[in-house]
Amino acid sequence: MSDVTLSYKGSDILELSDSGSATLKTGGKYCEDDIELEYVKPSGGSTDNVVVALPSGYKVVNCVSIPMGGYVNTLIVPTNDNNDYYLDARLDTPISEISTAAMLIGCRAYQIFAYIGVYNTYSSFVFQILTNDFTQLVTKDNQRHVFQSRVGGNLIAVDETTASGAVSSSSVNMPMLIAARQTKDGTGIERNCAMTVWRYTHIKGALKAIDLIPCQRKSDGEYGFYDLVSESFFGNLGTGTFTEGVE
Repeated sequence: MSDVTLSYKGSDILELSDSGSATLKTGGKYCEDDIELEYVKPSGGSTDNVVVALPSGYKVVNCVSIPMGGYVNTLIVPTNDNNDYYLDARLDTPISEISTAAMLIGCRAYQIFAYIGVYNTYSSFVFQILTNDFTQLVTKDNQRHVFQSRVGGNLIAVDETTASGAVSSSSVNMPMLIAARQTKDGTGIERNCAMTVWRYTHIKGALKAIDLIPCQRKSDGEYGFYDLVSESFFGNLGTGTFTEGVE
């Protein structure tokens, strides 16, 4: 896969490799308005200021909006060793519409679960990795933030500002969802929220388990996320329709 791809009306015309060599796939004259450059705009968090190109069947977008009722199943189940979560996102659900709690990311196994969420009864985002019922509150404001949390470690941060307190290890048997979590018995979905996502990365130990890039699948126009690790597309498994997000 090339690092940068130029497309003309949906067809690749040039690929630029990480070594700087360019492969011209076709010649001719082109209208400037019909040429596309695929990349990810660096936005902090896990992007590391790296330009990312996707396969020709996908178009990178800056962010994707998930409506209330929509969600993504990352298929990644957290473990007790170091698991780092990086979420570059904005909560779009008005606080007044959250009855009890909403999950930006979340998983669950009976009474033991991991998540980053927001409680209407508080005035803050809630970082909670149970077994010791530790809860760290950070003021919420419905603005874009880069959240970072670690299972099996001692790290909680918002926009590179580290919060005090430890995060315990956690035992779970359900995968991490974006914009929701599974119910206690694993048969349904609960605590949904509307949110806009710029990037989500889950790292297990020293290896990336998933690295989701907002994109649009060209074959059917569906918005979702392309995983750079598994090289696969993750779409909406809930209700509503994903759309291209707005800054």
